[in-house]
Amino acid sequence: MTLLNWSSYFALGIDQIDDQHKKLIEMLNDMYDGIKSGHAEDVLKVVLDRLLKYTKSHFLAEEKYMMEIGYPGFDDHFKRHYELTSQVEELVQKYSSGEHVNYLEVVTFLRDWLQVHIMEEDMQIAKYAVSKEARML
Repeated sequence: MTLLNWSSYFALGIDQIDDQHKKLIEMLNDMYDGIKSGHAEDVLKVVLDRLLKYTKSHFLAEEKYMMEIGYPGFDDHFKRHYELTSQVEELVQKYSSGEHVNYLEVVTFLRDWLQVHIMEEDMQIAKYAVSKEARML
C-alpha cells in the first residue's frame, strides 16, 4: 500500500527535478510501509535521516536551477525549503532524544507538504521556465 503515488499530475517537465520528486515519494512510501507493517521503530529514524539528506540535495539542485533561469520567486521558495528542512531536523532530533513521535502524523505531514510544494510552488518554477523559453524564441 502506498501513501502517495507519482503521476503525470506532478510532472514539472524538468527531468532532474521530476526524478528527484519520484525518489522523495518512494522514500515517503518506504517510511509509510514500515510504519504500517509494525516496524516503525526500525524504519523511522533510518528513513527520516535518509529523507533529510536526500531532501537537502534535492533542494540544492532545485535552487541551482532557479538561479540558472533567474526565477523571480527564488527568495520565497528558498524560505519554504529552509522551513521544511528545519521541521524535519526537529523531528529527527525529537525522535533521537527519545521523545514521542506520532509516526502517522509525520508521514501525513510530509505527504501533504510534498504534494502542496510540488503542485503549487515547484509548478511555478516550471511555468516560469516555459514562459522564459517562449520569450526567447
